[in-house]
Amino acid sequence: MKDEQQPLTPEDMAHCAEEPIHIPGAIQPHGILLACQGPELRLLQVSANLGEFVPAKIEELLGQPIALLLGENQSAKLQALLQTQAFPAANPLHVELGERAFDGIAHDSEGVTVLELEPCSADQPAAATDLLQAVGRLRTSGNLNELHRIAVEAVRELTDFDRVMLYQFDDDGHGEVVAEAKAHDLEPYLGLHYPAADIPAQARELYRRNWLRIIPDAAYTPVPLIPAQRPDTRRPLDMSCSVLRSVSPVHREYMANAGFRASMSVSLLRGDKLWGLIACVHGSPRRVPYVTRQACETIGQLMSLQTSALLELEERAARQQKQAVLERLQRALTSSEEEIPAALLREPVALLELTGARGAALVIDGHIDTAGTCPPEHELDGIVELALGQQREGLFRTEQLPLLHPPAARYADVAAGVLAVVIPKPGRNGVVWLLPEQQTLVNWAGKPVKKVEPTADGIRLHPRRSFALWQDQVRGRSRRWHPVEIWAATELRRLAMELDLGRQVKRERVAVQAREELLGVVSHDLRTPLSVTLIQTALIKRMLASEASNRDRLWHALERIEAAGNRMRSLIEDLLLANRFETGSFALEARPMKAREAMNETLQLLRPIAEAKGVALLDNQHSETVINADPDRLFQILLNLVSNAIRFTPEGGRVTLTTDDLADSVEFSVQDTGPGIPASEQQRIFERFHGSGVAGGLGLGLYIARNIVKAHGGEIEVESEPGTGSTFRFRIPRGEPHPR
Repeated sequence: MKDEQQPLTPEDMAHCAEEPIHIPGAIQPHGILLACQGPELRLLQVSANLGEFVPAKIEELLGQPIALLLGENQSAKLQALLQTQAFPAANPLHVELGERAFDGIAHDSEGVTVLELEPCSADQPAAATDLLQAVGRLRTSGNLNELHRIAVEAVRELTDFDRVMLYQFDDDGHGEVVAEAKAHDLEPYLGLHYPAADIPAQARELYRRNWLRIIPDAAYTPVPLIPAQRPDTRRPLDMSCSVLRSVSPVHREYMANAGFRASMSVSLLRGDKLWGLIACVHGSPRRVPYVTRQACETIGQLMSLQTSALLELEERAARQQKQAVLERLQRALTSSEEEIPAALLREPVALLELTGARGAALVIDGHIDTAGTCPPEHELDGIVELALGQQREGLFRTEQLPLLHPPAARYADVAAGVLAVVIPKPGRNGVVWLLPEQQTLVNWAGKPVKKVEPTADGIRLHPRRSFALWQDQVRGRSRRWHPVEIWAATELRRLAMELDLGRQVKRERVAVQAREELLGVVSHDLRTPLSVTLIQTALIKRMLASEASNRDRLWHALERIEAAGNRMRSLIEDLLLANRFETGSFALEARPMKAREAMNETLQLLRPIAEAKGVALLDNQHSETVINADPDRLFQILLNLVSNAIRFTPEGGRVTLTTDDLADSVEFSVQDTGPGIPASEQQRIFERFHGSGVAGGLGLGLYIARNIVKAHGGEIEVESEPGTGSTFRFRIPRGEPHPR
């Protein structure tokens, strides 16, 4: 065997957790185990020490009804009890074998009735009075510290163990002594920490399932079951709930190294989770009668309820405080049109207060914004990648970031603890809270090391030999994230998701409505040119079939078909352009140009139309400035505005085109002397499909014009009063256009 002590590793922890302690195939020698099956309770397995308690031959009992051992009366009572709801709450059962009396403890194990018999003490203690006094004190305790103190004192009074400790588990499985009652000559263990390997995962699970566990004398020789396996399944008997179950050799060695011979543990639960243990130890063998153990179990159950109630009160008060902070953040989300979670930056103090963090990072489509104290942005990328990549059900949490992300050791003073929530959207989106390291000095009950012994099956771990105080300076670890802080973070995630989903639903409804409007408008406005096309086509067919057809009439019909086709093409192009605005796929093709270029082209094209209608088209340009714009799109804006002005200006009126240089832009304006636009309509005219059906249009002209101007980084507006005409103005910045 290697004698050197080695630090515990995760592999060691996994090895400890693999030990099948629930199927040892043996019991402690202070009692008898009988495994029975069927209506007659035929004996499947019997502990090998049966003959030490009663004169009986095991080989003659196996396969026989239990009545052969207990007698018909006791067997009938046991069979009747097993059929009632009182089983196993009726434990202990009074059982007599020969002249000896036993406490019988029965339970079911995978279809097998397991009856364990412990000899009754000559003088059974009157635990009821002590229990009632302890219960009264527990019920009046007002805080956790007082509750813990009362519990360990009460259990020690009942059992007279040398030392009774309240051992609380941390999330990582290690434990801390938070209360203690002891003999005066013993050193205090209060405040000592014990590594998770002392009580590995499968042992904690058995503690969770059983309220009490006792080892009267660890220096025992295990008593095997006969036969070693169940005859019906050829597998070992599951002894998870057996009070006599033989314990792991490693644990017995641990007890010897720690200097005690007897131990008893009472489980403390919060809900269905193991919260802690009342751990009792004694320097010499110590039997605790079943009735006393029942009293201790009752204390454990009552304390579990009291602990849960006190913790729930604390958490409820903390949640109320967090709820007020959540409401501030909710208002920030709902009052802003910004993308979630960007709107949270409006309340940076509340964002940090929600979890007690010192810093926070908001991840918006992969981009990171910060609040409070955070590492440099290039370091944050790694934290965000880890947190959002390793989240489970939208949540990630650690108090030891450097263990998961070694570069974090450089900035542990800022970010050693991480709490993150993911907001499910395209791209990376979420909130990451940060806590600085909290350097602490931890007192351990011995250095967490082990000895390794090679065996035929691999290795065997041995517990540490020394339990002397060993101090460890903990670095790179933050304080623990409080359950209420984790709750608050998940609540914020829920609120953000609900709001984001609501906005998505609203957008979808708007999109559906827009599609319905589009279908109605398109079906109406494309019907006219299509009808013209069909009518003129039919006319041509008749003309070609008739000898009276002539060239002029045929040419005129073809011109009308061409005009109708061009109109349909224009309508379709407007629809496609409007769709590009909606999807964000619209892009400009900008180049340097003079502001007057597009204006001159518009004047040249539309002057004949204005003159034909008797409308004066006036050129009032003052700008020679070079702008960076898309010529075709700028011409499209002007063509739309000037065409509308000519259309709505009566004969004898005028339309004036003006350009002026401003400080950082060029202003284009189109002024007419038409009927004007009511104030109630002046903002709506820029909406999609407003005015559809007028002059065969879809009502997209001004909507398209506004979006092209915005794409250049400018704005468009209208001034109008009924009876005096209208003026449309838009500005194009001199700098680079917007990159849409």
